[in-house]
Amino acid sequence: MTNIALLIFAVTITLVIWGIIDRSLVALIGALALGFTGVLSLEQAVHYVDWDVISILLGMWILAEYLSGAGLSDLIVSWASRKSNDYLKFLFTVAIISGFLSLFVDNVLIVVLFGGIIAESSRKAGLDPLLPVLLVSLNANFMGTALLLGDLPPQLLHSVAGAEFNDFIWMNGKPSSFPLLTITYLVLNAILYTWMKNRMNHVSGLALQGISVERSVRDSNKSLQLKVSILIFVLTIIGMAYRREISSLLGFDVKLGEIALLGGLSMAAVAEVSRVTGREMDSFENVLGRIEWSALLFYISLFILVGGLVETGFIDEAARKMISLTTGHGTLYAYSILYWFTGLSASVIEHDALILSLFNIIKDLATATGINPWPLYWSVAWSGTLGSNATMAGAPAIFVGVTIASRVSGRKYGGFDILKYTIPYAVLSLLIQYLISIVFWA
Repeated sequence: MTNIALLIFAVTITLVIWGIIDRSLVALIGALALGFTGVLSLEQAVHYVDWDVISILLGMWILAEYLSGAGLSDLIVSWASRKSNDYLKFLFTVAIISGFLSLFVDNVLIVVLFGGIIAESSRKAGLDPLLPVLLVSLNANFMGTALLLGDLPPQLLHSVAGAEFNDFIWMNGKPSSFPLLTITYLVLNAILYTWMKNRMNHVSGLALQGISVERSVRDSNKSLQLKVSILIFVLTIIGMAYRREISSLLGFDVKLGEIALLGGLSMAAVAEVSRVTGREMDSFENVLGRIEWSALLFYISLFILVGGLVETGFIDEAARKMISLTTGHGTLYAYSILYWFTGLSASVIEHDALILSLFNIIKDLATATGINPWPLYWSVAWSGTLGSNATMAGAPAIFVGVTIASRVSGRKYGGFDILKYTIPYAVLSLLIQYLISIVFWA
Protein backbone atom coordinates (compact mmCIF):
# COMPACT_ATOMS: atom_id res chain seq x y z
CA MET A 1 0.00 0.00 0.00
CA THR A 2 2.92 2.34 0.63
CA ASN A 3 3.94 2.28 -3.05
CA ILE A 4 0.35 2.91 -4.13
CA ALA A 5 -0.04 5.87 -1.75
CA LEU A 6 3.32 7.30 -2.83
CA LEU A 7 2.48 6.87 -6.52
CA ILE A 8 -0.89 8.60 -6.12
CA PHE A 9 0.74 11.42 -4.15
CA ALA A 10 3.55 11.86 -6.72
CA VAL A 11 1.21 11.82 -9.74
CA THR A 12 -1.19 14.23 -8.05
CA ILE A 13 1.52 16.73 -7.10
CA THR A 14 3.05 16.48 -10.59
CA LEU A 15 -0.29 17.35 -12.16
CA VAL A 16 -0.75 20.18 -9.67
CA ILE A 17 2.64 21.58 -10.69
CA TRP A 18 1.89 21.15 -14.38
CA GLY A 19 -1.28 23.15 -13.94
CA ILE A 20 -2.94 22.17 -17.22
CA ILE A 21 -5.86 20.66 -15.26
CA ASP A 22 -7.62 22.52 -12.43
CA ARG A 23 -5.48 21.99 -9.31
CA SER A 24 -8.44 21.49 -6.98
CA LEU A 25 -9.92 18.87 -9.27
CA VAL A 26 -6.59 17.06 -9.49
CA ALA A 27 -6.17 17.04 -5.71
CA LEU A 28 -9.74 15.78 -5.22
CA ILE A 29 -9.22 12.96 -7.72
CA GLY A 30 -5.99 12.02 -5.94
CA ALA A 31 -7.79 11.92 -2.59
CA LEU A 32 -10.59 9.80 -4.05
CA ALA A 33 -8.02 7.46 -5.61
CA LEU A 34 -6.71 6.67 -2.12
CA GLY A 35 -10.20 5.45 -1.25
CA PHE A 36 -10.73 3.47 -4.44
CA THR A 37 -7.40 1.67 -4.00
CA GLY A 38 -8.12 0.84 -0.36
CA VAL A 39 -5.32 2.95 1.09
CA LEU A 40 -7.76 4.99 3.20
CA SER A 41 -11.34 4.41 4.26
CA LEU A 42 -13.81 7.32 4.28
CA GLU A 43 -13.60 7.48 8.06
CA GLN A 44 -9.79 7.60 7.96
CA ALA A 45 -9.83 10.29 5.25
CA VAL A 46 -12.15 12.51 7.32
CA HIS A 47 -9.92 11.93 10.37
CA TYR A 48 -6.80 13.17 8.59
CA VAL A 49 -8.40 16.48 7.57
CA ASP A 50 -7.61 19.19 10.11
CA TRP A 51 -10.99 20.89 10.25
CA ASP A 52 -9.64 23.53 12.61
CA VAL A 53 -7.34 24.79 9.87
CA ILE A 54 -10.17 24.70 7.32
CA SER A 55 -12.32 26.72 9.74
CA ILE A 56 -9.56 29.32 10.13
CA LEU A 57 -9.33 29.72 6.36
CA LEU A 58 -13.11 29.97 5.93
CA GLY A 59 -13.67 32.41 8.79
CA MET A 60 -10.87 34.76 7.73
CA TRP A 61 -11.97 34.57 4.11
CA ILE A 62 -15.50 35.68 5.05
CA LEU A 63 -14.10 38.66 6.96
CA ALA A 64 -11.76 39.53 4.07
CA GLU A 65 -14.64 39.53 1.60
CA TYR A 66 -16.60 42.01 3.72
CA LEU A 67 -13.49 44.23 3.95
CA SER A 68 -12.97 43.98 0.21
CA GLY A 69 -16.61 44.70 -0.55
CA ALA A 70 -16.38 47.85 1.55
CA GLY A 71 -13.60 49.16 -0.69
CA LEU A 72 -10.61 48.72 1.62
CA SER A 73 -8.20 47.91 -1.23
CA ASP A 74 -9.26 51.01 -3.19
CA LEU A 75 -8.73 53.19 -0.13
CA ILE A 76 -5.25 51.76 0.42
CA VAL A 77 -4.23 52.34 -3.20
CA SER A 78 -5.62 55.90 -3.14
CA TRP A 79 -3.65 56.61 0.03
CA ALA A 80 -0.48 55.14 -1.50
CA SER A 81 -0.85 57.30 -4.62
CA ARG A 82 -1.26 60.46 -2.52
CA LYS A 83 1.86 59.63 -0.48
CA SER A 84 4.04 58.92 -3.54
CA ASN A 85 5.47 61.42 -6.01
CA ASP A 86 6.44 58.87 -8.68
CA TYR A 87 5.32 55.47 -9.88
CA LEU A 88 8.18 53.47 -8.34
CA LYS A 89 7.42 54.72 -4.81
CA PHE A 90 3.73 54.08 -5.41
CA LEU A 91 4.43 50.54 -6.60
CA PHE A 92 6.62 49.62 -3.63
CA THR A 93 4.22 51.22 -1.16
CA VAL A 94 1.35 49.05 -2.42
CA ALA A 95 3.58 45.97 -2.72
CA ILE A 96 4.91 46.30 0.85
CA ILE A 97 1.39 46.88 2.21
CA SER A 98 0.28 43.77 0.31
CA GLY A 99 2.86 41.71 2.15
CA PHE A 100 1.79 42.97 5.57
CA LEU A 101 -1.89 42.39 4.78
CA SER A 102 -1.04 38.78 3.95
CA LEU A 103 -0.19 38.37 7.64
CA PHE A 104 -3.94 38.08 8.13
CA VAL A 105 -5.48 37.23 4.76
CA ASP A 106 -4.71 34.48 2.24
CA ASN A 107 -2.04 35.68 -0.22
CA VAL A 108 -4.06 34.69 -3.29
CA LEU A 109 -6.87 36.95 -2.14
CA ILE A 110 -4.36 39.80 -1.66
CA VAL A 111 -3.21 39.36 -5.27
CA VAL A 112 -6.81 39.42 -6.46
CA LEU A 113 -7.46 42.61 -4.46
CA PHE A 114 -4.39 44.55 -5.62
CA GLY A 115 -3.15 42.81 -8.77
CA GLY A 116 -5.79 44.22 -11.10
CA ILE A 117 -5.33 47.78 -9.81
CA ILE A 118 -1.54 47.58 -10.17
CA ALA A 119 -1.80 46.04 -13.65
CA GLU A 120 -4.18 48.78 -14.85
CA SER A 121 -2.01 51.52 -13.37
CA SER A 122 1.03 50.05 -15.15
CA ARG A 123 -0.82 49.93 -18.46
CA LYS A 124 -1.90 53.58 -18.08
CA ALA A 125 1.71 54.50 -17.35
CA GLY A 126 2.88 52.72 -20.52
CA LEU A 127 4.61 49.88 -18.67
CA ASP A 128 4.42 46.12 -19.01
CA PRO A 129 2.36 45.06 -15.97
CA LEU A 130 4.20 41.76 -15.40
CA LEU A 131 6.96 42.99 -13.05
CA PRO A 132 4.69 45.26 -10.96
CA VAL A 133 2.08 42.53 -10.51
CA LEU A 134 4.78 39.95 -9.77
CA LEU A 135 6.20 42.21 -7.07
CA VAL A 136 2.80 42.32 -5.36
CA SER A 137 2.38 38.55 -5.76
CA LEU A 138 5.84 37.70 -4.43
CA ASN A 139 5.51 40.05 -1.46
CA ALA A 140 2.07 38.68 -0.56
CA ASN A 141 3.37 35.12 -0.63
CA PHE A 142 6.48 36.12 1.37
CA MET A 143 4.81 37.34 4.57
CA GLY A 144 2.08 34.70 4.81
CA THR A 145 4.13 32.63 7.27
CA ALA A 146 5.02 35.50 9.60
CA LEU A 147 1.86 35.02 11.70
CA LEU A 148 -0.62 32.22 12.23
CA LEU A 149 -3.44 33.58 10.09
CA GLY A 150 -2.24 34.45 6.62
CA ASP A 151 -1.23 31.23 4.89
CA LEU A 152 -1.60 27.48 5.22
CA PRO A 153 1.97 26.59 6.42
CA PRO A 154 1.71 28.42 9.78
CA GLN A 155 -1.73 26.90 10.31
CA LEU A 156 -0.21 23.49 9.61
CA LEU A 157 2.43 24.29 12.23
CA HIS A 158 -0.38 24.92 14.69
CA SER A 159 -2.03 21.66 13.65
CA VAL A 160 1.08 19.44 13.80
CA ALA A 161 3.16 21.08 16.54
CA GLY A 162 0.65 23.12 18.53
CA ALA A 163 2.12 26.56 17.73
CA GLU A 164 -0.05 29.35 19.12
CA PHE A 165 -0.52 32.88 17.77
CA ASN A 166 2.03 34.52 20.07
CA ASP A 167 4.63 31.81 19.31
CA PHE A 168 5.03 33.39 15.88
CA ILE A 169 6.24 36.58 17.57
CA TRP A 170 8.37 35.28 20.44
CA MET A 171 9.20 31.70 21.43
CA ASN A 172 11.52 30.21 24.04
CA GLY A 173 13.07 33.60 24.75
CA LYS A 174 13.86 34.25 21.06
CA PRO A 175 12.32 36.29 18.24
CA SER A 176 10.55 33.93 15.90
CA SER A 177 8.64 34.19 12.65
CA PHE A 178 7.17 37.70 12.58
CA PRO A 179 10.23 39.75 13.63
CA LEU A 180 12.77 37.73 11.64
CA LEU A 181 10.72 37.56 8.44
CA THR A 182 9.87 41.26 8.75
CA ILE A 183 13.57 42.17 8.87
CA THR A 184 14.29 40.00 5.84
CA TYR A 185 11.26 41.41 4.03
CA LEU A 186 12.22 45.06 4.54
CA VAL A 187 15.88 44.45 3.65
CA LEU A 188 14.87 42.58 0.49
CA ASN A 189 12.48 45.33 -0.66
CA ALA A 190 15.11 47.98 0.03
CA ILE A 191 17.54 46.09 -2.21
CA LEU A 192 14.90 45.66 -4.94
CA TYR A 193 13.90 49.32 -4.78
CA THR A 194 17.53 50.45 -5.10
CA TRP A 195 18.08 48.08 -8.02
CA MET A 196 14.98 49.27 -9.89
CA LYS A 197 15.76 52.92 -9.19
CA ASN A 198 19.29 52.53 -10.61
CA ARG A 199 18.45 50.23 -13.52
CA MET A 200 15.00 51.49 -14.54
CA ASN A 201 15.18 55.27 -14.55
CA HIS A 202 12.12 55.57 -16.78
CA VAL A 203 10.06 53.93 -14.01
CA SER A 204 11.53 55.77 -11.02
CA GLY A 205 10.90 59.14 -12.63
CA LEU A 206 7.44 58.35 -13.94
CA ALA A 207 4.74 60.69 -12.70
CA LEU A 208 1.49 59.35 -11.26
CA GLN A 209 -0.74 60.76 -13.99
CA GLY A 210 -3.99 58.87 -14.18
CA ILE A 211 -2.76 56.19 -11.81
CA SER A 212 -4.45 56.98 -8.51
CA VAL A 213 -7.75 55.37 -7.65
CA GLU A 214 -10.24 58.05 -6.73
CA ARG A 215 -13.06 55.90 -5.38
CA SER A 216 -13.72 56.52 -1.69
CA VAL A 217 -16.19 54.90 0.66
CA ARG A 218 -16.01 57.53 3.38
CA ASP A 219 -19.30 59.19 2.37
CA SER A 220 -21.00 56.07 0.99
CA ASN A 221 -23.34 53.62 2.67
CA LYS A 222 -20.47 51.08 2.66
CA SER A 223 -18.61 53.15 5.26
CA LEU A 224 -20.57 51.37 7.99
CA GLN A 225 -19.55 47.98 6.56
CA LEU A 226 -15.91 49.07 6.50
CA LYS A 227 -15.94 50.27 10.11
CA VAL A 228 -17.78 47.23 11.47
CA SER A 229 -15.71 44.71 9.48
CA ILE A 230 -12.44 46.31 10.65
CA LEU A 231 -13.68 46.24 14.27
CA ILE A 232 -14.72 42.59 14.11
CA PHE A 233 -11.50 41.71 12.28
CA VAL A 234 -9.40 43.27 15.06
CA LEU A 235 -11.47 41.56 17.77
CA THR A 236 -11.01 38.22 15.97
CA ILE A 237 -7.24 38.69 15.86
CA ILE A 238 -7.19 39.53 19.59
CA GLY A 239 -9.34 36.48 20.32
CA MET A 240 -6.97 34.21 18.43
CA ALA A 241 -3.94 35.76 20.13
CA TYR A 242 -5.41 34.99 23.55
CA ARG A 243 -6.96 31.62 22.77
CA ARG A 244 -5.33 29.93 25.73
CA GLU A 245 -6.56 32.54 28.20
CA ILE A 246 -10.08 32.42 26.75
CA SER A 247 -10.10 28.62 26.98
CA SER A 248 -8.98 28.79 30.62
CA LEU A 249 -11.65 31.37 31.44
CA LEU A 250 -14.45 29.37 29.80
CA GLY A 251 -13.26 26.03 31.18
CA PHE A 252 -13.00 24.23 27.85
CA ASP A 253 -10.67 24.24 24.85
CA VAL A 254 -11.61 26.85 22.28
CA LYS A 255 -10.18 26.18 18.83
CA LEU A 256 -8.63 28.87 16.63
CA GLY A 257 -10.99 27.85 13.85
CA GLU A 258 -13.98 28.41 16.13
CA ILE A 259 -12.79 31.94 16.91
CA ALA A 260 -12.21 32.70 13.21
CA LEU A 261 -15.61 31.32 12.21
CA LEU A 262 -17.28 33.25 15.03
CA GLY A 263 -15.68 36.43 13.69
CA GLY A 264 -16.79 35.77 10.13
CA LEU A 265 -20.33 34.77 11.06
CA SER A 266 -20.66 37.69 13.49
CA MET A 267 -19.85 40.06 10.64
CA ALA A 268 -22.39 38.28 8.46
CA ALA A 269 -25.06 38.60 11.17
CA VAL A 270 -24.40 42.34 11.60
CA ALA A 271 -24.56 42.82 7.83
CA GLU A 272 -27.86 40.96 7.49
CA VAL A 273 -29.46 42.90 10.36
CA SER A 274 -28.23 46.16 8.81
CA ARG A 275 -29.71 45.19 5.45
CA VAL A 276 -33.08 44.61 7.11
CA THR A 277 -32.94 48.11 8.60
CA GLY A 278 -32.17 49.61 5.19
CA ARG A 279 -28.40 50.08 5.46
CA GLU A 280 -26.39 49.01 2.42
CA MET A 281 -24.09 46.08 3.15
CA ASP A 282 -22.99 43.04 1.18
CA SER A 283 -25.37 40.13 1.50
CA PHE A 284 -24.04 36.93 3.05
CA GLU A 285 -25.12 35.09 -0.09
CA ASN A 286 -22.91 37.30 -2.26
CA VAL A 287 -19.99 36.93 0.14
CA LEU A 288 -20.28 33.15 0.06
CA GLY A 289 -20.38 33.31 -3.74
CA ARG A 290 -17.04 35.16 -3.85
CA ILE A 291 -15.19 32.69 -1.61
CA GLU A 292 -12.79 30.38 -3.44
CA TRP A 293 -14.43 27.10 -2.45
CA SER A 294 -12.12 25.28 -4.83
CA ALA A 295 -9.15 26.43 -2.71
CA LEU A 296 -10.75 25.00 0.45
CA LEU A 297 -11.42 21.77 -1.44
CA PHE A 298 -7.75 21.70 -2.48
CA TYR A 299 -6.58 22.04 1.13
CA ILE A 300 -8.98 19.31 2.32
CA SER A 301 -7.72 16.98 -0.41
CA LEU A 302 -4.12 17.84 0.52
CA PHE A 303 -4.68 16.70 4.10
CA ILE A 304 -6.11 13.42 2.82
CA LEU A 305 -3.20 12.85 0.42
CA VAL A 306 -0.64 13.32 3.19
CA GLY A 307 -2.82 11.16 5.42
CA GLY A 308 -2.34 8.32 2.94
CA LEU A 309 1.43 8.60 3.38
CA VAL A 310 1.03 8.59 7.17
CA GLU A 311 -1.35 5.62 7.19
CA THR A 312 0.93 3.44 5.07
CA GLY A 313 4.03 4.19 7.15
CA PHE A 314 5.89 6.26 4.55
CA ILE A 315 6.22 9.20 6.94
CA ASP A 316 7.70 6.93 9.62
CA GLU A 317 10.26 5.53 7.18
CA ALA A 318 11.19 9.01 5.99
CA ALA A 319 11.62 10.08 9.61
CA ARG A 320 14.01 7.22 10.29
CA LYS A 321 16.12 8.21 7.27
CA MET A 322 16.10 11.80 8.41
CA ILE A 323 17.30 10.67 11.84
CA SER A 324 20.27 8.88 10.30
CA LEU A 325 21.08 11.96 8.23
CA THR A 326 21.06 14.50 11.04
CA THR A 327 21.93 12.60 14.24
CA GLY A 328 25.24 13.61 15.79
CA HIS A 329 25.91 16.60 13.51
CA GLY A 330 24.43 19.37 15.64
CA THR A 331 21.56 21.80 15.19
CA LEU A 332 23.28 24.02 12.63
CA TYR A 333 23.93 21.09 10.32
CA ALA A 334 20.38 19.73 10.59
CA TYR A 335 18.88 23.22 10.26
CA SER A 336 20.95 23.99 7.15
CA ILE A 337 20.24 20.66 5.44
CA LEU A 338 16.50 21.01 5.98
CA TYR A 339 16.47 24.71 5.09
CA TRP A 340 18.10 24.44 1.69
CA PHE A 341 16.51 21.09 0.81
CA THR A 342 13.06 22.51 1.55
CA GLY A 343 13.74 25.83 -0.18
CA LEU A 344 14.95 24.19 -3.38
CA SER A 345 12.21 21.54 -3.35
CA ALA A 346 9.48 24.13 -2.79
CA SER A 347 10.41 25.80 -6.05
CA VAL A 348 9.05 22.85 -8.01
CA ILE A 349 6.76 21.11 -5.50
CA GLU A 350 3.53 22.67 -4.24
CA HIS A 351 4.92 23.97 -0.96
CA ASP A 352 1.88 23.31 1.23
CA ALA A 353 2.10 19.56 0.57
CA LEU A 354 5.87 19.55 1.03
CA ILE A 355 5.75 21.49 4.30
CA LEU A 356 2.98 19.33 5.77
CA SER A 357 4.97 16.16 5.00
CA LEU A 358 8.17 17.56 6.53
CA PHE A 359 6.38 18.81 9.65
CA ASN A 360 5.16 15.28 10.29
CA ILE A 361 8.66 13.91 9.73
CA ILE A 362 10.15 16.41 12.20
CA LYS A 363 7.49 15.55 14.77
CA ASP A 364 8.38 11.86 14.51
CA LEU A 365 12.09 12.70 14.59
CA ALA A 366 11.69 14.67 17.83
CA THR A 367 9.67 11.85 19.40
CA ALA A 368 12.32 9.29 18.51
CA THR A 369 15.40 11.28 19.54
CA GLY A 370 14.18 13.80 22.12
CA ILE A 371 15.70 16.76 20.25
CA ASN A 372 14.16 20.23 20.29
CA PRO A 373 12.14 20.25 17.04
CA TRP A 374 11.49 24.00 16.81
CA PRO A 375 14.65 25.03 14.94
CA LEU A 376 13.73 22.41 12.33
CA TYR A 377 10.06 23.43 12.23
CA TRP A 378 11.02 27.05 11.60
CA SER A 379 13.63 26.02 9.06
CA VAL A 380 10.99 24.21 6.98
CA ALA A 381 8.27 26.85 7.43
CA TRP A 382 10.47 29.76 6.37
CA SER A 383 12.41 28.13 3.54
CA GLY A 384 9.35 26.36 2.14
CA THR A 385 7.43 29.61 1.86
CA LEU A 386 10.32 31.69 0.49
CA GLY A 387 11.51 28.99 -1.92
CA SER A 388 8.02 28.62 -3.38
CA ASN A 389 8.37 32.11 -4.86
CA ALA A 390 10.76 30.74 -7.50
CA THR A 391 8.06 29.35 -9.81
CA MET A 392 4.31 29.26 -10.42
CA ALA A 393 4.41 25.57 -9.45
CA GLY A 394 5.44 26.46 -5.91
CA ALA A 395 3.17 29.42 -5.24
CA PRO A 396 -0.41 29.78 -6.53
CA ALA A 397 -0.19 33.53 -5.85
CA ILE A 398 2.33 33.88 -8.70
CA PHE A 399 0.04 31.96 -11.05
CA VAL A 400 -2.83 34.31 -10.22
CA GLY A 401 -0.59 37.36 -10.68
CA VAL A 402 0.66 36.24 -14.09
CA THR A 403 -2.92 35.53 -15.16
CA ILE A 404 -3.96 39.07 -14.19
CA ALA A 405 -0.96 40.64 -15.96
CA SER A 406 -1.67 38.60 -19.11
CA ARG A 407 -5.32 39.64 -19.16
CA VAL A 408 -4.54 43.34 -18.81
CA SER A 409 -1.59 43.40 -21.23
CA GLY A 410 -3.01 40.98 -23.80
CA ARG A 411 0.31 39.12 -23.78
CA LYS A 412 1.10 35.49 -23.06
CA TYR A 413 4.26 35.46 -20.95
CA GLY A 414 6.84 32.75 -21.47
CA GLY A 415 8.64 30.88 -18.72
CA PHE A 416 11.80 32.99 -18.93
CA ASP A 417 9.78 36.23 -18.75
CA ILE A 418 8.59 35.13 -15.32
CA LEU A 419 11.62 33.21 -13.99
CA LYS A 420 14.06 36.08 -14.57
CA TYR A 421 12.22 37.91 -11.79
CA THR A 422 10.97 35.15 -9.51
CA ILE A 423 14.18 33.11 -9.15
CA PRO A 424 16.42 36.03 -8.06
CA TYR A 425 13.70 37.16 -5.63
CA ALA A 426 13.42 33.67 -4.11
CA VAL A 427 17.17 33.04 -3.88
CA LEU A 428 17.92 36.43 -2.34
CA SER A 429 15.13 36.12 0.23
CA LEU A 430 16.26 32.60 1.17
CA LEU A 431 19.84 33.76 1.66
CA ILE A 432 18.95 36.80 3.79
CA GLN A 433 16.54 34.84 5.98
CA TYR A 434 19.06 32.01 6.43
CA LEU A 435 21.82 34.37 7.60
CA ILE A 436 19.48 36.12 10.02
CA SER A 437 17.69 33.05 11.37
CA ILE A 438 20.76 30.90 12.14
CA VAL A 439 21.89 33.53 14.66
CA PHE A 440 18.83 32.79 16.80
CA TRP A 441 17.71 29.29 15.86
CA ALA A 442 20.70 27.27 14.68
